[in-house]
Amino acid sequence: MITRKRLTHLAGSALALIALVYFGHTMAHYWTKSSDAIWHPAVALSICCSLALGAAGYFFSAASWTQICRALGLDINSVTACRIYFISQFGKYLPGNVAQHAGRLAMGVREKLSGTAVATSQLIEILLVIGSFAVLATIVGSSYLTQWQPDVIRIKPWQILLAITVAVFASLLALRLVRRWNRLRHFSDLIHHLIASRQGITHLGSAILLIIANAATTTLCLYIIAIAVTGSHALPVMDISFIFIVSWLAGFVTPGAPAGLGVRETVMLAMLSQIMGMSDAVATSLVFRIATTGTDLLIFFLGLCLPSPRRSASTVIP
Repeated sequence: MITRKRLTHLAGSALALIALVYFGHTMAHYWTKSSDAIWHPAVALSICCSLALGAAGYFFSAASWTQICRALGLDINSVTACRIYFISQFGKYLPGNVAQHAGRLAMGVREKLSGTAVATSQLIEILLVIGSFAVLATIVGSSYLTQWQPDVIRIKPWQILLAITVAVFASLLALRLVRRWNRLRHFSDLIHHLIASRQGITHLGSAILLIIANAATTTLCLYIIAIAVTGSHALPVMDISFIFIVSWLAGFVTPGAPAGLGVRETVMLAMLSQIMGMSDAVATSLVFRIATTGTDLLIFFLGLCLPSPRRSASTVIP
């Protein structure tokens, strides 16, 4: 019997596959022109810069999760948190796009952390990331939406279908998270501790700032790559930021898409093509995926090299 969860993942995987095929078809069509830009030395330099910036963004993300854990009363040191986060995040490339969460939970339990608290920290992290990115998109997206508003009439039916599908998946994910929230026994104690503690609120505030810092570094990666590909320094930073946030969210909320593969590139391609040529948009999207995948691999090996903790961490709830 196919469960609702399995059906959701299958539908998400199908959507990711369709998006990947579309992106591949578009790339093949414009490859003759885009390939010249991809092999330019400036692009190779932009990838190196993106690896460094992406690594910094990973540290921001790991630190953000650490702050959420501490807000919930988890006694976890930074090295342990980075090791768990860096290794488990590579699981997002596995089919289903949930292995990173399961891996982080398993590694946390192995380090003697409360499984309920770790699961709660990931739920809060997801909500904070989506909320922070949505606010950022609202702030930086006004110029892009205003500038390209006349082009709305040229949106194709499949693009509307894609947007509706992503919205439905996001709603299903939110409902599922709420349902899981109500099922776990200790959530009420954890949330009470979180709200009642001034220190907990401070930790959450720090987590949000670190999420924004991660978004800024990754946006800068896309901006540097776009400049290297197009050779133009006149690209609007705010538009690039909006494009990154929207495309990242589209890949993030689509279940079954490994690391948002296909969905993220398709959305990015459609939006980038509004501010640069289609061949440059293809090249920028492709190079950005190469850079982010390289960063994920680099961070994974770095996590493997980090030392195991000398002492076990434990949950402390007053």
